[in-house]
Amino acid sequence: ATLSVARSPDYFSNSVGLASHTARTAVAMFPSPFGREQAILGAIRTAPDPDAPEYVPFVASVINDLHAAFGKNILALFTANAMLSSVYKKLRALPGIDRKNILAQNISGGRHALLEQFKEQSRMILLGTDSFWEGIDVPGNACEIVVMPRLPFPVPAHPLVQAISEKMTAQHGESFMSYALPEAVIRFRQGCGRLIRTMSDRGALVVLDNRIINKGYGKQFIKSLDADFNTFGDRAAMLEAVSAFFNGSAPAAPASTISYVPFDEV
Repeated sequence: ATLSVARSPDYFSNSVGLASHTARTAVAMFPSPFGREQAILGAIRTAPDPDAPEYVPFVASVINDLHAAFGKNILALFTANAMLSSVYKKLRALPGIDRKNILAQNISGGRHALLEQFKEQSRMILLGTDSFWEGIDVPGNACEIVVMPRLPFPVPAHPLVQAISEKMTAQHGESFMSYALPEAVIRFRQGCGRLIRTMSDRGALVVLDNRIINKGYGKQFIKSLDADFNTFGDRAAMLEAVSAFFNGSAPAAPASTISYVPFDEV
């Protein structure tokens, strides 16, 4: 199970009431069975702010670029139905994409039917929220690119989130570091886990939310990964690096355009 945050089980232990029972609790951390060379992971530094008006067109255009460049199945994981619907409409309006190849949760069909269609066909784009972040197994060529438009923070307006946030604020004086961030990191790790499912899988994870590299708390997400994380200077650098990865060669972009953040140095 994906329970640790930055290599520590403390958040989970505290949240389920095990903190006072350490003498009777056995804890073990296991490394990923997959190799770092199986995936390329990174974010685009120059991406628009996630709340900017131009962000939805940006997300749709990046998905379109990846689809056009590589022709691989793409799973895009959203945190809100509204953005999913907006990106879906933008993608359908773009030339060059067969509309039958664009699947959207709660628009194109149910979860099971969408997954089966995604697995059985090629050049598909599947837009999903909620349940698509965890518990789905799409190995091999069925899912070679995962796109995350936004970091999966809890929705502040949700009544349960509000109640837990108030409790954490009363206990710790704040709720972001003690609740919202660790919850998002766990969800982020679950989403990343949709990419590499077997020892022979290879794939690319593209995070479009630049807060993961532009905000101090972004390091908590990076530290949670058993892989190196790349910072792409722009969209062109991202496409070049992903192309080099799928072609089995080293990226040729200059150091000023793409940088590597080794897991152990974050």
